[in-house]
Amino acid sequence: MLGGLLDKIAYDAEVSGLPYNEMLYLTYKKLKAFYHRFRIGFFLSSSLASAMTDIYTVGPFKVIGVSVRTTNADAQAVMDLGALWNRFYSQGISAQIPGKADNDVYAIYTDYNTDHKGAYTAIIGCKVTSLANIPDGMTGKQIEGGRYRRYVAKGKMPHAVIRQWQEIWNDTDLPRMYSADFEVYGPKSGPDENAEVEICIAVK
Repeated sequence: MLGGLLDKIAYDAEVSGLPYNEMLYLTYKKLKAFYHRFRIGFFLSSSLASAMTDIYTVGPFKVIGVSVRTTNADAQAVMDLGALWNRFYSQGISAQIPGKADNDVYAIYTDYNTDHKGAYTAIIGCKVTSLANIPDGMTGKQIEGGRYRRYVAKGKMPHAVIRQWQEIWNDTDLPRMYSADFEVYGPKSGPDENAEVEICIAVK
């Protein structure tokens, strides 16, 4: 659920001239510190809140990509999702996905054991027109759709996405389904200060 992590690391590594692995480690330390600041309530500010739209209906769709089983406990997802984004970009996964419906990148969170505190499966890939041809080493999944609450994380990535997920996790009134949630990285999800990423949460 950290989305866009590799994009940010690769960009910073290129600008700074540091090796990618070193930049990955530095980013990991920053993210741990960022989570800690959230837990003690230091960083939250109403002026940083992201836009939220009404509940809407999402139709069924299919995705193909790479996947990992992870958990948010002990910041395990920080490393697991960082490695998954690394694989997605370094291995050129997007170009290997057959029958892509568009060029957006989707991060899917599904197969929850319980809720956001338990294990879940993350898939990073693209929307496709068919699951008939799933490349070796990849995962294909049908997302059933349904009622969703759409949020728009705005600002510098990945901090804006992390901030929005913290708000979602802390919203005890949000009637989540824990079926399949997803992020959409479209044309506005670049590395600048005004990036936008959609986060769609399945609700009852």
